Amino acid sequence: MEVSVVNTNQPHRISAHVWTTNGWSANTKVEDVAAFRTYRDQAYPQRHFPAGTRLCAKMR
Repeated sequence: MEVSVVNTNQPHRISAHVWTTNGWSANTKVEDVAAFRTYRDQAYPQRHFPAGTRLCAKMR
C-alpha cells in the first residue's frame, strides 16, 4: 500500500497511519518535507485480507 500527499502550504513534519477494517494497522516513516514536495511511503501488510476489507490512510 502506497501513501502519498503533496504538501502545498509550508515545510513541516509528516507521516501517515494506514489501517484496514479488519484490524491491521501500521505507521509510515516520519519525514520533514518542504513546501510543494510530495511525501511518499509504503506499508507492507504481508498478509491476505478477506474480500470486502477496506484499506484506509490518514496523514499526521
